[in-house]
Amino acid sequence: MLGLGLGLLVLAGCGAKPGVPSEPPPAPEPPAVPFSHNIDAHGADPAWALTLRGTQIVLVRPGLPDMVATAPGAVIRPTMATWTAPNSDGRPIKLTLYASSCTDGLSGTVYPFSAEVDLPGDTPLGGCAGPAPGVRNPAPAAR
Repeated sequence: MLGLGLGLLVLAGCGAKPGVPSEPPPAPEPPAVPFSHNIDAHGADPAWALTLRGTQIVLVRPGLPDMVATAPGAVIRPTMATWTAPNSDGRPIKLTLYASSCTDGLSGTVYPFSAEVDLPGDTPLGGCAGPAPGVRNPAPAAR
């Protein structure tokens, strides 16, 4: 009987030690946002508009020549996507879309993405972005 009691006591000591926290489970990854490859973006102050069609980026700003660039592809993370491409004068255009809604201050329209356009030597252009006409539901599906 003493042998059985001693065996149970030894086995009881094999579990987790009281007072010692176990490792927390890893944080779940945020859901990936299905960024469309056909995007329209725009902003004000200063005014600008950008289209992304496949790999072609076109940036239009009043009083300045249009910038046209071909992006080799996007770097896509769960809540953002970035396209970087050299335009005809060699300067890169960098478009970043964030999976956060954006409200156009002039029209009140709500867009699914916030947009930022970076050009070397210029102040970043901020604005809103959404799917080009004919593209359906770029927002993440409800879970």
